[in-house]
Amino acid sequence: MKALKTFNQWTRKVLLVLGVLLLSVFVVTVLLQVVSRNILRVSMDWTSEVAVFSFVWSVFLGAAIAVSTRRHYVVDLVPARYVKVNKGLIILAELLVMVVILALIGGGAKFALLGWRRLTTALEIPRFWLFVSLPISASFMFLFNLENLLCDLRDFRIPREGGSEER
Repeated sequence: MKALKTFNQWTRKVLLVLGVLLLSVFVVTVLLQVVSRNILRVSMDWTSEVAVFSFVWSVFLGAAIAVSTRRHYVVDLVPARYVKVNKGLIILAELLVMVVILALIGGGAKFALLGWRRLTTALEIPRFWLFVSLPISASFMFLFNLENLLCDLRDFRIPREGGSEER
C-alpha cells in the first residue's frame, strides 16, 4: 500500500507537469493559429492538429489527476451522520468506476490500434498517438482509484473512536 501511494504521488506530479505543458502548447498553438490567419493572412494547417493533440492529452491526463484527488462530481444520497453507510457507498462507487476504467483501457487500446492505419492530414502521423491517450490515462486512473479504494476499505474496517457512528 505504501509503495502504491508513493508511486502515485510521484506519478501525479509528473502528470500535472505534463498536463500544464500540454495545455500551454494548446494555448500557444491556438494563439499562433489566430494570429497567422487574421493578421498574417497565412494558413498554418499543422496548428489545428497540434492544438487537438495537446488538448486531448491534457484533458485525459487531467481526468486521471481528478480521479486521484477525488475531484469528480459526488452526489450525497445519505445524510453525513451515517458514516459507515456513506463509506460503503463510496466503496461501491469506486468498484463501479473500476469496471468503467477497465472498459476504457480495453476499448481504448483497441481504438488506438485502429489509428495506426489512419494518418493525420497535416502532420501525417498515425492517429494512434491521439487515441492512445485514452488507455494510457485510464491506466493511471486505475492506479489512482485502486489507491483510493484500498484506503477506503482500510477506513471502513477500522471503527471510529468516540461512540456510535450510525443509528
